[in-house]
This record gives sequence, structure tokens and C-alpha cells, in this order.
Amino acid sequence: MTLRRILVVDDNDDDLFFAQIILNASGVAAHVTLMETGRMALDFLASAEGQGVDIILLAINMPEMSGFEFLDLYQPLHDQGLVRAPVVMHTSSSAPADKSRATAYDCVRGYLVKPISKTVALTLAQMAAEPRPGA
Repeated sequence: MTLRRILVVDDNDDDLFFAQIILNASGVAAHVTLMETGRMALDFLASAEGQGVDIILLAINMPEMSGFEFLDLYQPLHDQGLVRAPVVMHTSSSAPADKSRATAYDCVRGYLVKPISKTVALTLAQMAAEPRPGA
């Protein structure tokens, strides 16, 4: 299954560039969209084009709006059916507390420690399609 669009949200230009290369090389999505802030991502998701996002890769440690602050705003929209894309955390943090906090959100389907690999990229379509465990 090929996803229509993956949205990658990360403030690090190198991580965005690397994720784009790996995601494009894997062929997992027709389009890869890059955003440097959570606010930019929320604005994009509210647009007509943003409705085509099948999955979001989200960093945790970002200035202006952390990944957790993004999730605090995104989860209610997800609950109301205003947005549907599940979130996969794509972070440099391997801290168990961060993983536990992130996966407590119903919209979060996975937790990946950077860098992303082609093998992991190929599992994103499956993550996007699967219902939340226990749902």
C-alpha cells in the first residue's frame, strides 16, 4: 500500500532532509511534506491539502511548540474526526518516560528513534492502516 502523503514535523533541517531521502527512496508515499514547526503543521493539516495526510512523523524536542504541545492540540481534533492521520513519534529521545508519555495519546501509533531506516519507513503504511491497540 502506498500512502498519499506523509507529513514530517521537525525543526532540524538535517533530520528533515534525511527523512525525505529515506521516505522517497522507500516509495512508501506519493508525497512527503516537511514542516519545521508544530504550528506550521497544524495550519497545514487544517487546509484542504492537509486532509490528504495519511501519517505524521513528529519530533518531540522543538522550539516554539514541542511535539507534546502539538499532541495536546492535535488529539482533540483527532477525537472529533476533524483530522484523521495517526502520529508516529520520530525523535532522538530514547527516554522511557518520553515514549510512555507519547504513546498515552490515542492518536499516536508508534515511537521511532532517529534516524529512520528504509525498513522502518516501509512499516509506516501498516501503522497508518492499523487501528489503535485496544480501540
